[in-house]
Amino acid sequence: MAIKKKELIKFSDIKESDLRKIAEEKQMFFHADHDRPRSRRDFLKTGMLAASATVVAPSLLTFLAKNGVAQSTINCADILTGTLQWPGFLQVNLSGGAGLTGNFYARRTIDPNLPLSQRNEESNLEFLNSYSRLGLGNGVPSDFAGGGTVDQTMFANPFPVVRNAADETTGGQFFRGIREIAGAAVLAQTSATAMVVASMDDTGTNNKFGPQGLIQKAASIRSIKHQVYPHLSTRNTSTLAGVRQDIAGREIPAAPLVVNRIDDLYRAMGNSAAETPSSKNVVLSDTEKTAIARTLSSLSPSQSETVSSTGTGTFEMFKRLFRDATGKNYCQKTAPAPAVDPYTDAAFPELNTIWADVRAARPNVNFITNDNLVHSYAAIANSAVRGWTATAGIDLGGFDYHNNDRTNVTDPRDRAAGQIVGGALRTASVLGQPLVVFITSDGAVGTSGTNYGDDWSSDRGSGGSALIFMYHPTQDLSAIDTQLGEFGSGRNRDGQAAVDATPVGAPELATFAFFYRYLKFSGDADWQVLADEVLDSFALSQDDLDYIVKF
Repeated sequence: MAIKKKELIKFSDIKESDLRKIAEEKQMFFHADHDRPRSRRDFLKTGMLAASATVVAPSLLTFLAKNGVAQSTINCADILTGTLQWPGFLQVNLSGGAGLTGNFYARRTIDPNLPLSQRNEESNLEFLNSYSRLGLGNGVPSDFAGGGTVDQTMFANPFPVVRNAADETTGGQFFRGIREIAGAAVLAQTSATAMVVASMDDTGTNNKFGPQGLIQKAASIRSIKHQVYPHLSTRNTSTLAGVRQDIAGREIPAAPLVVNRIDDLYRAMGNSAAETPSSKNVVLSDTEKTAIARTLSSLSPSQSETVSSTGTGTFEMFKRLFRDATGKNYCQKTAPAPAVDPYTDAAFPELNTIWADVRAARPNVNFITNDNLVHSYAAIANSAVRGWTATAGIDLGGFDYHNNDRTNVTDPRDRAAGQIVGGALRTASVLGQPLVVFITSDGAVGTSGTNYGDDWSSDRGSGGSALIFMYHPTQDLSAIDTQLGEFGSGRNRDGQAAVDATPVGAPELATFAFFYRYLKFSGDADWQVLADEVLDSFALSQDDLDYIVKF
């Protein structure tokens, strides 16, 4: 690599082979006519942190790690591997108001006067007299003339899925997609719960379905560190980091690392395993780069000499500088490089098989026929399950799909979304880790006809719902409740509108309920105290908790 006199070398312009060659040299030159830096002033003169576009952490790392002074060991594995392993969290948002209630049979309570803790037990739930507004026809399930029958065997708990086993092209296509990819064995270890809750149509500002800030705050209180980033997502919005929903509670979530292709994740962690010791990658934010620059500028001459000296030193100097400069542990920015891409993880080749199955079975829907996007879904699910991120989000567009042909347009979108969820659940199974998936949408759709499978004809947020899937590789989830909230009389004909007067009767209440359930599922010994601390004045009453969390 030819270097012109007085030309500043930008690390981003150096080929990997040349970078390796430079790193192997006994001396490191930033300018062809300058000595290697030794003093505080020399470090500042290099300009190595002057612009975020010109410096990446592996290059800085290579420079700083070249020291011959023995340092105390900072072991990332010891720091990041604790006794507390929380489930991965993934929110899949169906943007536009999806027809989720056309995929399962929501129910109403038989006796509304039972104690709150008993109202949503299976023995106190019954089918509605009609589902004509909910897309499932006029009549109870046994009367439907379109092939819709009740399947309560798909999950570990008796969740009532719309299914026609004789013809999978009818029935709830969202759950068909989950079945196709996850498979029966995975779903036998997965519970499904519906939260019946009305929400505003086509808006993100009034639907507080975002638990990311709550989960991140709880993780912070428990000093849980994540190796990649606090939040990964396919989308960045002004209302919520990653999904088209507003935040619940007061805790503002971290801005997302937006991942729409696998390269986005690699760039955030370095480019390859070869660039950093021990097959790990790292990236610094602009703030962290500035902080390290300030630390470097404050070094004494002897300290500068130590940092810049050559020898057989290790990675420890950089980690110590990172800790001293930013107050954070370097390990929070690392992950094993071979495992970042589930398509090429030799330790778990079935991860690639999962998403190959998705590509082979996918319908012709834009958010799943784009291979880069599918790859990003795989990477986000992989990171969520492994605990590399506190929260993860996948935002899928095109669910404001009323006034379209249901068979050829809207059902395929439901099925494609289900396949992505199925891929995430199967990823958790392959890795042997628990996962919670939260399905949300801004509003819903309704039908005006009386037949099973009629086209969605309008927005209808009063028929809304959210779904919770919890996977655990070893726990028995058969007793998990199948429904929170209910449809009933009062707001719309045939009692097919969500009842407001329940502990999940508004999006924010539903999200609080989800948060309590997530923490209970995490196995945290003091989950209720922790949840109350995070929610503060929003904390739920004991009566509400007896209804929401009883597993």
